[in-house]
Amino acid sequence: MLNIAVTLICASFLFAQTGKISGVVKDKTSGEALPGVNVIVEGTSLGASTDVDGFYVILNVPVGRHDVRFSYVGYSDLRVNDVIVNIDNTATLNAELSEEVNVGEVVVVTAQRELIRRAETNSRQIKNSEEIKNMPITSVQDVVALTSGVVRRGNSNDVNVRGGRTEDSAVIIDGVTTNSSTDGTSRARLNKNAIEEVTVQSGGFGAEFGGVMSGLIQTTTKTGSSKYNVVFELAADGSGSERGDKFLGSKVNGYRNYNLSIGGPIIPGTNNHFFFLSIDKLVQQDDSPSWGGEAIGSDYTNKSSENDALNIVFNYKANIGESMSIRFGGTGDWSTNTPYIHNRSFFGDKAGHYRTYETKNFTSNLTFTHTLNKNTYYNFRFGMLLYDRIEGDNRYGTSFIKYGDAELNQFSGDETDLSTAKMYGLLEEDGDLAQDPGTLTGFVDEYGTEDYRLRRVFAVNRVWNQWGKDFEKNWDVSADFFTKLDKHQIKFGAGYKAHELRKWFVQPAGLNKDGQISNKFSNWRNNVFSNYYGYDIKGNWVDEGDYKNGNMVEADPINNPGVYIESFDLPDSLSSHGSEAPRTPKSFWFYASDEWVNDDFILTFGLRVDYFDPNWINLINPLDPVSGGFNSKEFDPGDYTKSKTFTEIQPRLGFAFPVDENTKFSANISRFVQMPAFQRMYTSYYELWDETRGSGNTFNNPNLKPEENISYEISIAHQLSTDVVFNMRTYYRSIKNLVQVQRINSTNELLNYYITYGNIDYADSKGLELSIETRRINNLRLFANYTYSNASGTGSTSNSNNRNATDDSQEFVKFATDLEHDVPHQLNANIDYRFFDGEGPAVFGTKPFQNFGLNLIYKLQSGRPYTERKILNSFREIDTRYAEIGSGVNQERLPTISSFDLRLDKSFPLNFGETNVNLNIYVDIQNLFNQENVIRVQRSTGLPNEDGYLATAASQNDVETNNNYKRNSYRYLLNDPDRWDAPRVMRFGLRLEF
Repeated sequence: MLNIAVTLICASFLFAQTGKISGVVKDKTSGEALPGVNVIVEGTSLGASTDVDGFYVILNVPVGRHDVRFSYVGYSDLRVNDVIVNIDNTATLNAELSEEVNVGEVVVVTAQRELIRRAETNSRQIKNSEEIKNMPITSVQDVVALTSGVVRRGNSNDVNVRGGRTEDSAVIIDGVTTNSSTDGTSRARLNKNAIEEVTVQSGGFGAEFGGVMSGLIQTTTKTGSSKYNVVFELAADGSGSERGDKFLGSKVNGYRNYNLSIGGPIIPGTNNHFFFLSIDKLVQQDDSPSWGGEAIGSDYTNKSSENDALNIVFNYKANIGESMSIRFGGTGDWSTNTPYIHNRSFFGDKAGHYRTYETKNFTSNLTFTHTLNKNTYYNFRFGMLLYDRIEGDNRYGTSFIKYGDAELNQFSGDETDLSTAKMYGLLEEDGDLAQDPGTLTGFVDEYGTEDYRLRRVFAVNRVWNQWGKDFEKNWDVSADFFTKLDKHQIKFGAGYKAHELRKWFVQPAGLNKDGQISNKFSNWRNNVFSNYYGYDIKGNWVDEGDYKNGNMVEADPINNPGVYIESFDLPDSLSSHGSEAPRTPKSFWFYASDEWVNDDFILTFGLRVDYFDPNWINLINPLDPVSGGFNSKEFDPGDYTKSKTFTEIQPRLGFAFPVDENTKFSANISRFVQMPAFQRMYTSYYELWDETRGSGNTFNNPNLKPEENISYEISIAHQLSTDVVFNMRTYYRSIKNLVQVQRINSTNELLNYYITYGNIDYADSKGLELSIETRRINNLRLFANYTYSNASGTGSTSNSNNRNATDDSQEFVKFATDLEHDVPHQLNANIDYRFFDGEGPAVFGTKPFQNFGLNLIYKLQSGRPYTERKILNSFREIDTRYAEIGSGVNQERLPTISSFDLRLDKSFPLNFGETNVNLNIYVDIQNLFNQENVIRVQRSTGLPNEDGYLATAASQNDVETNNNYKRNSYRYLLNDPDRWDAPRVMRFGLRLEF
């Protein structure tokens, strides 16, 4: 029998998007090593020859499936099909050749990936394009959510990995980190037809990776091969139906998705230049469907949550000679999104002013690789992320003047100013504005008068009072070197990363209808245009030196352009750029690691050094921020100095060894650090100046230092049979220096106190992960995992203590409680059952079930914790977060949630001359049994849509007795659809591939 062994050995490279194939070739009869055997990856120029020990290694093999051919004089050729190469891994392919009997004979076998990756020292879970294609999912986040140790709330893009915060994980696409450095969230949106592979590492990753503390999510996109491949796919949730309609018993959400993907050689018949292009158009009338939250008793309510997006992926790869290659590619995403806001849904489109985002997001990557010999190569890499978002009113967009036009906005009354009290209006049945809107709401305020705002909750017909721009550019360059010396695989590299951050936000309601400033300059300057950098006061792009003298702003840019009022400037001795130039933090890194591999033991050791420069200011005296300058009552340049820099050393250690031929033991310990989200560090000088003039204001902290995680992991893998493997992992993570909002009691009597952010939080996370995986056995393939975990700490997010910070005491919650993303029990399972061509039961001489498949996903999460609050006794304090605590901090639990997702598909082979086309028709059903899954509750009752207030005597003072319309208005307020996960959602698709 031919002995083929395929193992995946960790050989991580900095953001590398390739793997390796290596192994030993022997004579099948004698077992002796064969030197000089030619080993090539078919369809490429990649290859190697075995040495005197029969050993070979092929470097920089693209991720995916490959056919490998072994040729040796006097022996039959051997071709091994479907050798799977994963990102940053080595596929070890050992082969035995037989002496040639028939001239030209080729032995063909199919490789199988070993279930135990014997040299892997950390936990990683991998899904390739074939698996992803058959699953009822639409995004990378859907894949990640099935990983053990990963917690996801509903269908959101945010995930928590092993108890970490959402911003602690990195999403990398083709070597480019897609996380925003501003808020830490990923900007990625990638259609699944462009995905070659998704790898999730929950901890223990190598020294080449930095700036991430929890999960490392690596996605490789397709690059094209020697054969052309074209895919056209479309999907919808109901032909001719609109949002809210029913189709086959399920609610229609206006979902339309169109995709065209094409890849192959640029020049037919050649193996040197390849391309891949994927264009994906997505339209959703409701991008966050909800099981609950239906309007009660009113035709004037709707759920506006629309999304219109275009995603493009392009890759080009060229092989230059036998030893060099270059890859260039990128992603582009254009979207317009109107997220649902419950307090703006009352009266629906008749009064609809909504927040709208227009977003452009691009990544680009360039990698040059040079293989010096079979054991050594190096690469140079460039990567960039561009993010540009505009936020504004859905009706007025970027039309600045319209925000301040009372005639366009038609507010109640005849006043032309847009003060806050005039920014609400209600519509009567004939569509006119109600002059006495309290007659509709039925609620009164604390003074006994009818309340037109439903107690500051329903913002009916109110302009979205924020127009802003966010721009972010992150780019990095790096160089990496790899060499194999005997049994040591040595890697080292260095890199530089730069950021350019711009922000501009205004509150246009501070303007009156003709665009003039209604208040004096200081109020306008600091309340209407309170926070910007990288733009001038009118929202125009500025760089270094763009300001007149670096410190002048126009007092009235609309009516009196060119008339300047002097502000203050950052001294040239502290910075080279103007006072409101973009923020430009930067970082450097160096790493080195050694992987020592022998027959019985694998040891990996790495060391990473990160240097970070915020490149901004540092408060000299945080207890009295205004004490050190020229004016002891106001913030000025004497109150700060050049920012601190940080240098962090991070060791990484891992080892693995076989217990027996069916069992592997591995462990790792590592230190990880990352800088806090920049939105907690950077602000405008003018905002600092304004916020330090009074008591109780909030501003960001430029003194924040890196957050830290020390992680421990032990893992055992045991192969139960030829096709079944069982894995058990346990971990512990100690996290400190997490950012949390805090109150600073100032020594300055005028300032009194202020709110800022500090490195004052800590957390612990521990868990046990069990998983089982099979190869396909009689048409069935199974993957399942169970996680038991506990995540505790002093704050779930950087704003968890926001309420405490406004109290008179500076004390915070300094004991560990269960975090809001603590999910003790989680179960994921994926079953794929399918008949291939010619398979399936026979019916009247035919096989109707051939090429038919079923893919089922089951997900279960025990309830998240929340803090009980007592029922309020006054309607004006509707926010139950500010009521008295009931049982204790995070002592109550949400209900357990679970769902089944199903895909049924059937393929039809079609022939058009020499062109073979595969037609696949499918239906995806999410939440198959329409399970009610509550993801948020009213803290006073533990129910999603009932806070207990209407049952209290106090409510009779606010609502007239037996007035059902007025009570229904209040119930509608509680019936927020965002408190439920999605209902049953059906989508029908057609896929053509040739």
